[in-house]
Amino acid sequence: MNECTVRGNAACVQDSEYSRYAFFDENCDYITGSSDCQGTLYVITPEDLRNFMLYSPNLCKDNFSIGQAIRIRETINNDSNGDFLAAETAISALYEPYKGTYYQGGPLLPASENPLFQPGFDYWFVACNGSFPQPADYDENFSYNLQNKIAHYTKYEEDYTAIIHPNHTAIKIKQVEIALGYLNIQKCYNNFNMAPGSGRYTKFNDGVFNTNITVQELDSLQINSPNMINNLQPGLYTIEKNYENGAKQETVIIKEN
Repeated sequence: MNECTVRGNAACVQDSEYSRYAFFDENCDYITGSSDCQGTLYVITPEDLRNFMLYSPNLCKDNFSIGQAIRIRETINNDSNGDFLAAETAISALYEPYKGTYYQGGPLLPASENPLFQPGFDYWFVACNGSFPQPADYDENFSYNLQNKIAHYTKYEEDYTAIIHPNHTAIKIKQVEIALGYLNIQKCYNNFNMAPGSGRYTKFNDGVFNTNITVQELDSLQINSPNMINNLQPGLYTIEKNYENGAKQETVIIKEN
């Protein structure tokens, strides 16, 4: 047992999780008044607390200093021996799954084939629109709704089988957008080839959109029947299809004689 351990100074107890994080409260704020073995007070700024290279809780870390970032970029740019070539790729690669397959059509794929994304990033999967039975090309335009977040995974996610790209969503990666300095919503996947599990039709009895309606719930056989629309009486309808993943598709039709 060394002098520091005897004195009870947590900063001196080596290889201890408590000693490593003893000076940070639950809000990642530095607890002032702490000192090293010689009694010298620590001078730690808020920027220090959140630096990736500081011995602080992982949840507190979110930045490199400007100097560190410059040194990293200079080292990569001056890679005269090609040490980093195997690890270098385009930003667009981060929006591709490292494993798995996107559903295109036909029978459902097993869960083991889900498109998985690599951990270590903050992902938002937000609702999007467009005809994309396979994900849109990188930089292709489509509409999306940032307020409708279908799934969210942090960089600390430990269940790597959970980080999948849900159908009817596009990808937002926090770290990429911080680096680029702008929104970078990519790869809308909006596949309606899968058969719906249920649905309903709503008939507007007056031939216009009002509250005088007739609603008929439909099971999977009825909503998928090729004769479903043919069997409807003439009139104005909305057809709603409900999918197993929670998505809904609504179509307005005018059935004529």
